[in-house]
Amino acid sequence: MPIFRWEARSADGELVAGRSQATSRDAVLADLRGRGLSPIRLSEASGPVLKRRVSAHVLSDMFRNLSDLLSAGVPLLRAIRLLAGGKAHPRMARLLGDVADDIADGATMADAMAAHPDVFSHVHAAMIRAGEQGGFLDAVLDDLADLLERQSALRSRVIGNMIYPAILVVSGLGAIIYAMVAFVPKFEPYFDKIEVPAATRWLLASSAFFLTWWPGLIVVAIAVIVAAWTLRGNASVRSAMGVALLRTPVVAAIVRDVAVARLGRLLGTMIDSGVGVLPALEIGEASAGQPQLEQAVAAAAAAVRSGESMAEPLGSTGVLTRENVEMISVAEAANALPKVLIQISDASERRVDRRLDLLLRLMEPALLLVVAAMVVFIFAALVLPMMRMGTAVG
Repeated sequence: MPIFRWEARSADGELVAGRSQATSRDAVLADLRGRGLSPIRLSEASGPVLKRRVSAHVLSDMFRNLSDLLSAGVPLLRAIRLLAGGKAHPRMARLLGDVADDIADGATMADAMAAHPDVFSHVHAAMIRAGEQGGFLDAVLDDLADLLERQSALRSRVIGNMIYPAILVVSGLGAIIYAMVAFVPKFEPYFDKIEVPAATRWLLASSAFFLTWWPGLIVVAIAVIVAAWTLRGNASVRSAMGVALLRTPVVAAIVRDVAVARLGRLLGTMIDSGVGVLPALEIGEASAGQPQLEQAVAAAAAAVRSGESMAEPLGSTGVLTRENVEMISVAEAANALPKVLIQISDASERRVDRRLDLLLRLMEPALLLVVAAMVVFIFAALVLPMMRMGTAVG
């Protein structure tokens, strides 16, 4: 997501400056107004294309350790400086040193961390701000550590389940490409003066194409990767990809459950930590990670501003099931929204685990059969003419 640099005035007229990471300018403006700030200047900040990120595990440990120190009665500034003296993660230590300096100059912890949006997201800043204002910062930091750990665990399960199929695909393609460029051409001289089947002609033509145009194919592959990387932040491209994924059999259910699990835990944790429902929805819009769900959250935020229920707008795009919408509607009436949102997230994560396991069980034999069929095709296309030659000689 892009990073925006802004200047604003607080309610008492004080000039405040900082940086925020968000999907759009409107999301930054909504976040600033939700914090009681009047924007004066807003521009997209330029930065390096590649950044060394801080892992969720390191962030989680830092928030957990800070919570423990505050619970033990250590003052906030001293606690941050103690963590800044750590040697295990130098970049985190430098960031905490900058945060401590800003706090010593009179900034709140939320504003000091919001000045580093490439590490501390607007979700972190909003929850910490609520904890500072409510006087329960240690509990909020503990909740934030739990949130990061659960999000990291969900991401790891999804990626981990895709590693084995990816290895099968890469190794299978590698073996086939090697056969096409190093093995098949050796048989071509034997087939020059005889009539060969169509499969053999196609195989020889494909091998010649790879051998002739391999530099161009590499350039095209690199261009496709660069174009995909460049367009991944484009709103219209993301929306089209989101619609396509939601219409893809099997994959759609997994994408839907991952998005709902992420959003439900995010909103539930923020609201339970003291962040208001409307600010939580405005932050969740930029953090949902799925374009159609982001649209639903934006509609829900508009409904809450008008004093209406957020349940129906959340179900407008079909990402949330009818059952989820009913649970949220009842939770709003019963004032149990955080608990229900986290329950929805837990249920979605369990479904993700089951569906990933089933998908993996189906993909393994399917991929093996495809690779085996390609190998058999190459073998048959080469051996069949040799057998004919042997029969003719006999």
